Amino acid sequence: MLPKSLKTLQIYGTFDSTLHPGCIPPNVKSLYLSHTLPIEKGVLPDSIRDLTFGYSFNGPVEYYPSNLEVLSFYGYNQPFLPGSLPKSLRVLQLGTLHFGQLAPNSLPENLEVLIVTYSKVILDSTILPPSCWKLTVTDFSQSIKCGDLSTHIRHLNLGVDVQFEKDSFKNMNLETLKIGDRYCKFKRE
Repeated sequence: MLPKSLKTLQIYGTFDSTLHPGCIPPNVKSLYLSHTLPIEKGVLPDSIRDLTFGYSFNGPVEYYPSNLEVLSFYGYNQPFLPGSLPKSLRVLQLGTLHFGQLAPNSLPENLEVLIVTYSKVILDSTILPPSCWKLTVTDFSQSIKCGDLSTHIRHLNLGVDVQFEKDSFKNMNLETLKIGDRYCKFKRE
């Protein structure tokens, strides 16, 4: 039994024990899991604000805490269905995703920051909600047509291995643009 006073819990490594409702103390605000089994409803307390799933996690999540603000996946191969992510979510970090597309309306309407790394996700304005003002894309296998991105993006960070069209930025209302190093390049038409 874990102490009820616990605010941060990090469980590393893979383990095959099923997590049961009540096993995570009700006051935990930050949780890191490298769990390989599905997460059932009732396991994650609503007190969690910051939730990270490590590289080993690839099971479905039946329920996210209702107050969740930051969600990170280091390795994940499950689709996000419209309405499955909590409305409270402000920051989403997706890493090592293998499916090719996020469905329209699959990201919460209040999402402010999207970070995509080592991914094959296709990004365009039908995916990003108007509330999303910051986008970071690194080690990305798709060419980005920034004209297809939301005009609400104010801060754009394009890291290594990102290709973009020559006139990509002219119709955007950017305040900050960061262009990565060695493999980040303009795509010739």
